[in-house]
Amino acid sequence: MAVFRVERNKGYTVMSNHHLRNKELSLKAKGLLSQMLSLPEDWDYTLKGLSLINREKIDAIREAIKELERAGYIVRSRERDEKGRLRGADYVIFEQPQPPTPDLPTLENPTLDNPTQEKPTLEKPTLENPTQLNKDIQRTDLPKKEKIITDEQSTHSIPILSPNPSPCREAATPPERKGTEATAQSAVDIYREIIKDNIDYHILKQDMKFDSDRLDEIVDLMLETVCTARKRVRIAGDDYPAELVKSKFMKLDGEHIRFVLDCMRENTTKIRNIKQYLKAALFNAPSTIGNYYTSLVAHDMASGALSPKKPQSATRTIIHAMRAKACNHPQPQKEDFIMAQKMTGALVFDERTDRYDIRFDLNSYYGGLHCGECFDVFVRGKWKPTRIEYGDNWYLVGIRAEDLNGLRVRI
Repeated sequence: MAVFRVERNKGYTVMSNHHLRNKELSLKAKGLLSQMLSLPEDWDYTLKGLSLINREKIDAIREAIKELERAGYIVRSRERDEKGRLRGADYVIFEQPQPPTPDLPTLENPTLDNPTQEKPTLEKPTLENPTQLNKDIQRTDLPKKEKIITDEQSTHSIPILSPNPSPCREAATPPERKGTEATAQSAVDIYREIIKDNIDYHILKQDMKFDSDRLDEIVDLMLETVCTARKRVRIAGDDYPAELVKSKFMKLDGEHIRFVLDCMRENTTKIRNIKQYLKAALFNAPSTIGNYYTSLVAHDMASGALSPKKPQSATRTIIHAMRAKACNHPQPQKEDFIMAQKMTGALVFDERTDRYDIRFDLNSYYGGLHCGECFDVFVRGKWKPTRIEYGDNWYLVGIRAEDLNGLRVRI
């Protein structure tokens, strides 16, 4: 039987066991609440700050906070400025859950990123740190050991892919950056880097030296779609949830981009709306690329395009030849015959005999030839004895395949 021993050192935190015994909370929510209760009094609570001291990213921290809010361990209230405009939300953390009240209802799916704003969200705005929640923390020495988290929001924001469960796999989120570089870089630039990395942009750029402009246009279109603030995106005449479209675009890789470019090259019809055409091609690429290339292979197999390459009759060359001494016909001098009787031959493969042959068109041959005559053909530096046969205006000179391997023609 296994024995677990606990070795305690210094640095203890006294807190209620209520949330640790609550079976309705996940381990992630229990751990986050315990960690927040154990942090120093002057700790600056931000989503980014919590993610930096944990392995989880900001979306995971945000999801745990939502779970604690639904369970009543975190109570949210809206904040207004001196003019009465909504500016953010205050989050009060309790060691024991608080029952919902009419003036502070607990939302099923509270959203930390998009509170009601005075100004509408722009379609393609930019923001320095889209996942950073700038919070001012206050901690009071109350018996319940509660902490207040203030969530300041900007009126211009790029919606980060929602962490809520969806039919598709959660799309990639921008990596966290440290130091001044993360502060200076906008969310658009972060997404642009992710997209380029996903599609192997620099490799495609090298392969498309004379067509790089089209690649940049595709990257810009993907970036525009991923950063859109609309809830639905129109693809091929149908409206799809923006989360589904963003998820598919963030999964595209270099092979998908090559597939889309191949489709563009093969298209022969006039495209009226090239932007919508490209958007539809990118959206459908992960679902159709496999069947597309499978159908091409099946077509090529059926047409014989993928059959083993064999010499075709169109491959012609000039070969020296002379009559063998066994022939009864008058024999010209070898040199005279070679100079005067060069014949055009074509290398072909005979599937019936499984051998390579050379066919000569000898209709214009000096003096004429007859079926069954003996002949010598100059192959690989040697005169090979053959026998001439007639068929379809061609005289067939049979030669073994091994004799034709590495054939060097002597003109």
